Order: sequence, then structure tokens, then C-alpha cells
Amino acid sequence: MKLEEIFFNNISDFFLTRRDNFGEVYAIGGYLRDKLLNKFNKDLDFVVKKNSIKAAREIADFFGGDFYLLDKERETARALIPLEDQRLIVDIALINGEDINEDLKTRDFSINAIAININEPDVLIDPLGGQKDLQHKKLVPCSESSFSDDPVRTLRAVRFIQNLELDFDLNIEPAIISASKDLKIISSERIRDEVCQILGLSDLERSYELMTEFRISDQIFPEIKILEGIAPKLPHVHDVLTHSFRVVENVRYFLDCIFESENKSENDFLSEVQSLIDKNRKPLFEYLKKFSKLNFSIYPLMALAGLYHDSAKPYIKPDEDKGKIVFPNHAKKSAEIVCARMKTLAFSNEDINFVKKIIKYHMSVYFKSIGTNENPNRDIYRYFQDAEDLGILLGLFHLADIIATYEDTMPQFRWKIAVSSVEKIFDAWFNHFEDVVSPARLVTGDEIMKELGVSPGRKIGLILDKIREEQAAGKVPDKAFALSYAKKMLSEMKNDD
Repeated sequence: MKLEEIFFNNISDFFLTRRDNFGEVYAIGGYLRDKLLNKFNKDLDFVVKKNSIKAAREIADFFGGDFYLLDKERETARALIPLEDQRLIVDIALINGEDINEDLKTRDFSINAIAININEPDVLIDPLGGQKDLQHKKLVPCSESSFSDDPVRTLRAVRFIQNLELDFDLNIEPAIISASKDLKIISSERIRDEVCQILGLSDLERSYELMTEFRISDQIFPEIKILEGIAPKLPHVHDVLTHSFRVVENVRYFLDCIFESENKSENDFLSEVQSLIDKNRKPLFEYLKKFSKLNFSIYPLMALAGLYHDSAKPYIKPDEDKGKIVFPNHAKKSAEIVCARMKTLAFSNEDINFVKKIIKYHMSVYFKSIGTNENPNRDIYRYFQDAEDLGILLGLFHLADIIATYEDTMPQFRWKIAVSSVEKIFDAWFNHFEDVVSPARLVTGDEIMKELGVSPGRKIGLILDKIREEQAAGKVPDKAFALSYAKKMLSEMKNDD
């Protein structure tokens, strides 16, 4: 039995032992839909006859999770339950209407308007023929007013069409376009959640095309459309928008290789990165676990980084550097653009900083020096001072970006530098962390001040930082040498003054 099925059964048992508290309880929507497709769904939705907010709170407490009130007026709440390396989402609401059939008819699409009474788990309640529509791969709204009732359903339409490869009747397109104009009155949080679902899917380019067709993309990603107008400039082989989509897909492939052990790609560059991942699969998997506490999966966050990493280019005058066209300082400015967009979409500061850092340092000067130097430890240390714990993901992003830049025109020497740099970054983080990435301090600021007779100040911090850098480079082996080095630095600082 799959993990989500075990948990679903545990939730059902929880309700069955508390029938008097909540009345009739139904599982609805996505979990059942995906179960019919033999797919995993970490989102569980229930409706109850009474006390929905209390139910969510008690489930969060019972299973050691967190409680969130989603909509007080509609009495909708959420429990986030930690489960191994992921979190399951349990949303609970009141039955909308007199009974479950009336409730289901108010939902978005027939494929989601299915339910089971947890007292009769083998009986599917399907008043609108959702199971049949699912079999025939059709997206059918539950009513003519489905989209106008809730404009967020325009985004959900994109997600289901793309993720489940559904067809849709062209007659519903005008309704989607009309309703999409009202997205501006929807809370940023609801839009953000749906957008992240879309960003987490494969083939973002197709999703973006649907969003454009439905007049949604300009509202959600207004900075992106203009990228299509920037033609390829050496060494790029794609326009900026296509390049961005290619970066997103490459990153997604690398993440899939870590989590799912993808089949070998026919693309030689992707295949070589996959081999590098295979050699480091276990530590990479453990490394990525640390990001499970983010509000959203690294899939949509890395996709957002790929989509926006060159977003400042339309606003920067291009320059020529050694035969290549460059956009000075575009990484930093693109990071500023994505920060503003993510704040508008109500992302948390933690999620914003994640994406911001990937974009800000995706053009790090240290990639080249690490890849070409025989003794790169000093540059590796400096690289991680910038990237911090995102350094491994940033390395994978760099390879995705390089591949999307050159494609089949990639010079071998350029590719060797890129791969070599990431190999060394992986090795430093996974095998030499305490020596290169984060050396333990040999001396403290107090010891330097006492030994050298100096007062507190900014210089002490600079000296301590430089000593650690020299430790990483293998130039400062012990405390005595560190104090001697500090004395030398202090003397040089006085001379500069």
C-alpha cells in the first residue's frame, strides 16, 4: 500500500472515531481523481457536516502537524502533516449545500466533482460523470458559471489540461478569458498557490502558452512576455524567453535524476550531468531534504528562478566582451525583478531569498576560476560565501544555463570548464566541508585583540574572514600561524591608512 493511502486511511479512522463531532465526512476531489489514475497526490480534501475548522485543528494536533485557517467566513482550514521527507496537506471545509451531491455540483470541473463517504469507501459518488470524463481525457466545467464563480479556476484549467493531458471544448475558452480579467480581485495567496502548482509541472513552455491563450500570463508574469522579443545574441542560440524555458526543463531533468533516477538522456550534455549526479546521488538526495521546510517545493522555486534569471535583459544596454554579447549586471537586476514579483504574489521571505540568490549568483565569476584552476579551494570558499547552502543547486542551475545557451554549438573546452567547476563544488561540499567550505575558526576576535593589543572594530572582522579564506586555501595551518597572519594584515592596514 502506498504511503498516501496509509495516511488517508489513518485520517479516515480519525474521523470515524469522532462521528458525533463532525457529522457526515466525505473525501472529495484530487486524491480520488488521482487514485483513479494510479497517481500519487499529497493533497487530501474532506468536507464535513459541522465543525470543519475544529477538525483541521485536531488533525494537526493528532498527527503532529501545523494548523492554518484558510477562510474563516467559509470555514475552511488546513493541516500540514510531516511525513518522511515531505508534507501532506489536509484541507477541510463544510459541505456546501444540503448534501454532498449539491456540494459537488458547485465545484470546478467534473473530474474533481467526485467523492466517497468514509463510511462507504467503495462507493464512488459521481453526479456529473467525472470518472467518464477522466477516462476520455476531457476537461468539463461543472456549470456554465464555473469560471465566473471563481476566477482562480482559470489557472486550475491550465494545470489540469497540462498535467493530465486533457482536451477542452473551445466553447469554454471565452468563459475562461472573461473570468481571467477578475484574477485581480483574488487574493495573492490563492493565485500564488495555483501558480506554484503550474510551475511544478513539466513543459513550462506549454503551460505558459495556455496561460497566454487564456489572457492570464500578462497578469501573473508581466515581465516575461517582453523576453520573447530579444533575439539570440552570441553565444545564445535561442531568444531569451525560449532560453529561459530550456533552463527550466534542464533543471527539472536534473532534479528528477536525483529523486527518480531518470533514464539516460539522448542529449550528451544532459547525460554527462546525469552521470555526475549518479556518482553523488545519495548525498545529493540528503542535501535536498534540507529544503523540504520551504513553503513550496524546490521544483516551482527553481522553475521561477529559470523563468526570471534573465528578466532584466530588456532594460540593459548590451555590450561586447571577447566576441560575446553581454548584459552587464543583469543577474543582480533580474534578482531584484523576481523579488518584486514574488512579493506581489505573497511568497514568504524564505522562498523569495531562495530564488533571489539562485538568480543573483547564476553568473558567478567563480565558476570559471574553479573549473580552470588546479588548486581552486580559495575560489570555492569564496563561492560558498556568496551561495551559502544553495551552492549545490546553483551549480546544477549553472549547467542547465550553459546547455540552454549553446545547445549543439557548445565548444568542448567551455563544457569541460563548466562540468569541472561543478564536480569540484560537489566534492568540496560533500567531502571537504570542514576544510574548504566552512573551516573552523583557529582564533577568535578576542584572542586577536588581546594578542596584538588592538581595539574592537571592523578591521577585526575583516582579518577573521581573511584568515578563514587562507585556511580553506591551505595557507594557514594552525593558531600560531593565524595570529602571525593577523599581525601581518593589521600592519598592512595601518600602512594603507
